[in-house]
Amino acid sequence: MTKRNRKYLLPLFFITFFPVFGEGSQESGEILIASGAGYKKPVLQICETFMKESPVRVDSLFGNMQTVSLQVKESGKVGLLIGDRKFLENPQMGVRYSDYLSLGKGRLVLAWRKGISLSSAEELTGDKIERISLPDTQKAIYGTAACEYLTGLDLWDPLQDKILIASTVPQVSSYLISGEVDGGFINLTDAIAIADQIGGYLILDRGYSEITIVAGVVEGFGDDGNLKEFLNYLASPEASSVFESYGL
Repeated sequence: MTKRNRKYLLPLFFITFFPVFGEGSQESGEILIASGAGYKKPVLQICETFMKESPVRVDSLFGNMQTVSLQVKESGKVGLLIGDRKFLENPQMGVRYSDYLSLGKGRLVLAWRKGISLSSAEELTGDKIERISLPDTQKAIYGTAACEYLTGLDLWDPLQDKILIASTVPQVSSYLISGEVDGGFINLTDAIAIADQIGGYLILDRGYSEITIVAGVVEGFGDDGNLKEFLNYLASPEASSVFESYGL
């Protein structure tokens, strides 16, 4: 097996660009939201359904949590951020929230490319596994969780020559689909979305800090009527069923 040094892959950010209006000039009937990239698919699905039933337009951006938190802080236009509550409440992110809506629990997954099969993380040390990818361990929720999980099994150091650090969960998923990596750590939400394009996945229910996914209302947007309408939809059975179908 060829040894590879640990690498950091160039970050890919999943962004639906939105217009930036001058202070006080944001158009009526429009809100701006952000989310961790690992929840792009269900969030977009919910936004699309919501906009079919409401005149309110929803624009969105996606990336690792540190990146989207910075966008929220700097733009002053994003009213809602979806992600891990612990991350949102981290004062170092510089964003304050007035309220939270619980959306579900996040779950870490070990997935693998087509052509191979795994039954445990310990098998990652075997010769058939040459490359493993996981999201950024400092900026992405599931990168942190994967690091905690592997460290708890005393696998973090032995696997260093195989590890490729990506920016986001969807980036890891894309490498699994293309076969560029043999295994990867993603969230259950993305694993469900790409299940027919990879070899399989193993749900990991323990070995990392609990991940509570919430929609955080950015301070100053609590009285926004359009945002309240979207929050009401997020709390509806229809939206809940979408999140549940993606493993939340």
